[in-house]
Amino acid sequence: MTAAEDALRAIGAGEVDAFVVSDGGSDPRVFTLSTADRPYRIFVENMRDGAATLSSGGLILYANHRLAQLLSCPREVIVGSSLARFLAGGLPIAPKQLKGPDGLGATLELDLLDDNGVAVSVLVGASPLDVDGDQLTCLTFTDLRAQKAQEQEIARLSHAQAKQIADVRQEFALDLAESQKLEALGVLAGGIAHDFNNLLTVILGNAGVALSTLAPEARERGPLAQVELAATRCAELARQMLAYSGKGKFVVEILNLGEILSGQAELIEAAVSKTAVVAIEVAHDTPMVEADATQLRQVVLNLITNASEAIGDATGTISVRCGPIDADRAFLSDYDFAGQLPAGKYAFFEVADTGAGMDTETKEKIFDPFFTTKFTGRGLGLAAVQGIVRGHGGGMKVRSAPGQGTAFTLIIPASKKSASPAAPSAAPVIGHTIGTVLVAEDNDAIRRMTVMMLESIGLTVVSASDGAEALHLFEQRADEFAFVLLDLMMPGMSGEEVITELGRIGTATPIVLTSGYDAQELSQRFVGRGVAAFLQKPYQLSQLRATVLEVLTAQVPG
Repeated sequence: MTAAEDALRAIGAGEVDAFVVSDGGSDPRVFTLSTADRPYRIFVENMRDGAATLSSGGLILYANHRLAQLLSCPREVIVGSSLARFLAGGLPIAPKQLKGPDGLGATLELDLLDDNGVAVSVLVGASPLDVDGDQLTCLTFTDLRAQKAQEQEIARLSHAQAKQIADVRQEFALDLAESQKLEALGVLAGGIAHDFNNLLTVILGNAGVALSTLAPEARERGPLAQVELAATRCAELARQMLAYSGKGKFVVEILNLGEILSGQAELIEAAVSKTAVVAIEVAHDTPMVEADATQLRQVVLNLITNASEAIGDATGTISVRCGPIDADRAFLSDYDFAGQLPAGKYAFFEVADTGAGMDTETKEKIFDPFFTTKFTGRGLGLAAVQGIVRGHGGGMKVRSAPGQGTAFTLIIPASKKSASPAAPSAAPVIGHTIGTVLVAEDNDAIRRMTVMMLESIGLTVVSASDGAEALHLFEQRADEFAFVLLDLMMPGMSGEEVITELGRIGTATPIVLTSGYDAQELSQRFVGRGVAAFLQKPYQLSQLRATVLEVLTAQVPG
């Protein structure tokens, strides 16, 4: 029996506490532990991980019981053997591999081969140890087979499942990228529209006041009316930019797409070329939708005009259809923003032409702002159409190929509400003394114009150039004001912050909020906060007068 075997037998029998510490020779040195060190040997012998002591030359000088189990090999065989014997490939480990960057030890993953040639994946932790001048290394071996089996089980997912996961991830990434692009462009379009609306408010307001002071036969009325008309058309362009930003639902009603389409029949005929034949098909059970009629008419005319231009001077057909659709997830997957569309009942609208069609590259760009295949200056139409549809919670898809025409299909969620008959309007009756109004507007030109318009109606006006000044004036003269006309976007203290402070004061004075953004969105945002009316910029004198009368009439008892 060798000295190593004899020492190991004695340790196992509990006769002595010792282990081999020398590399070889016919008489290996045996290091004997004191009785006080026995708990540490007991601890190592009962570890859940394998443990070994390695000489500087790579020989295993000590192995615990767990390592013998991992290697399916008696300890007396392990001790005295080279670690390389149990490594897959039989290549020795260089000493530097067992040292970490701090020189205190390393962690590495290895495959061992047990005595039967079966691979055992382990995580090896190495720590340096100096014993009487001998440089040893203590090793621990953590069994990774259960973890590896779990990883292999995950890897064995079927190809179909893996592809499905990849498809979902890709769809999500594409939707996210598209959403981020539209959000960025929407912010840009919304900001431009806001500043544009401020300018148009000044133009329309001053033109309206000037017209109201002129006699019906005055020569100046004609040019002023043209200014007002041009500014109104510019306001429509601003609304188109808001539509692209997805914030264009200004006047939402319960509508029928079929009725919108039927009502556009004459305009459709006028919009198409003489060589194109228009076929309109409206299903009798087309569901009602909650939408802005003006924007839907814009969508119809944009798509019809595009279809006519696609046909050009050739003979062709434009098919226009609308009706109901029960959409499940599979159906909705073909539409843009499919992940945001709930399954359910929709109303669809489709415009298909027999024109030249589009290749894939063109089709991928048609919704980009200002991309066009037509003459310079065009290109916002389809981007605005997409924004309108998105703003109504709907989706759109395009089918096209060169020589096979193009079809645009859009869907809008069916409304669960019923259309209510419009109540007859009655002209409000106001006395001669209308009252005093507090106006807060940071834009000097708009503030002066608003003061002039309100004074022409018969109101006394107190104005402020920002929210803080308006709040100070209100606190001093609250009892004087019939209502407050407040701009939402102001530097320093915004209109919303003023509304919050007025709410803390507990005033019952009504607030008229003005903004270039979507009135419907703002009405939902400020519900229950004392806002009596919303006035969307740009507004004309007639609109301001109607809003003032509405607010003041609401305060008249009975």
